[in-house]
Amino acid sequence: MTTSTDSPEHVPGQLSLTHHDGRPVTREELDRNRAELIAEGARLDFALLQHRDEALADVKKRTATAAEEGRLLDLAVAEARGLDATWQQIADAAGMTRQSAWRRWGKVPDDFLPGMREDGA
Repeated sequence: MTTSTDSPEHVPGQLSLTHHDGRPVTREELDRNRAELIAEGARLDFALLQHRDEALADVKKRTATAAEEGRLLDLAVAEARGLDATWQQIADAAGMTRQSAWRRWGKVPDDFLPGMREDGA
């Protein structure tokens, strides 16, 4: 499509559209193209919303999984501490520094981590 301002049907102040072969673009063509664009936009919006909802469902599932894994890790640390594992041994197993391990699990109540020593060893 091209624009034209020098065609015989041209109204001053109004834009005229023509096809590449010079034929004028009709109101029906514009309306049909507009309707097609609106329908395509609606399809894209729906697809985007569907994909977003799937992503959010995945976040929710992984959050629940991460929370459960965190709880299981806490219990494993409790068991290791109950069996006299040092903070360094726990840190090595968890892939973190001794200080990080102690910050995460060192102040958990004694009844949650049976056998934990007060000296942080």
